[in-house]
Amino acid sequence: MSQRAISLSYKCAYLWGRMMVEEKEQEEDPLKKWDSLVEQRIQEAMARGDFDNLSGKGKPLDLSRNPFADPTLEPAWRLLQNAGFSLEWIEEDKEIRRDLEAARARLRHAWSLCLEWEGEGARLAWERAISRFREDVDRLNARIDVHNLKVPSVHFQRLRVCVEEEIARVRGQEHI
Repeated sequence: MSQRAISLSYKCAYLWGRMMVEEKEQEEDPLKKWDSLVEQRIQEAMARGDFDNLSGKGKPLDLSRNPFADPTLEPAWRLLQNAGFSLEWIEEDKEIRRDLEAARARLRHAWSLCLEWEGEGARLAWERAISRFREDVDRLNARIDVHNLKVPSVHFQRLRVCVEEEIARVRGQEHI
């Protein structure tokens, strides 16, 4: 095959690939069609004034009710909430966040000391801090796994903590 034929075949393959990409980009997502239809209907209803005389217009929404709770238990939940109690998984989530922030603070402090000191002692102290942080994160991730089994919806689940990302984040902060 000549050099010109090879060059033409590459160009044809490139043009065919571009054509396929453009065709794919032009295909419309069915959800986009649905979203635009919903948006169009809402705009039409607003233009007709269908939303002008709704009850509660101009008043804040009452978000005190828990949509996931059994309505027969609502008075009990309200009593507990007014007394400062909340659901177990919410309290557990707060504890996990608090403990994670404490572990991050210890790691940041160790890194700032490592930047101030020099030599073998600083390196050893940083390695000990990383080792302790890894142990803390292992315990936290185990708690996160259990917590994620208790929450009522995946939207309330927590992501596991990645040790390497946390260490990189701390090391990227030169001024703590």
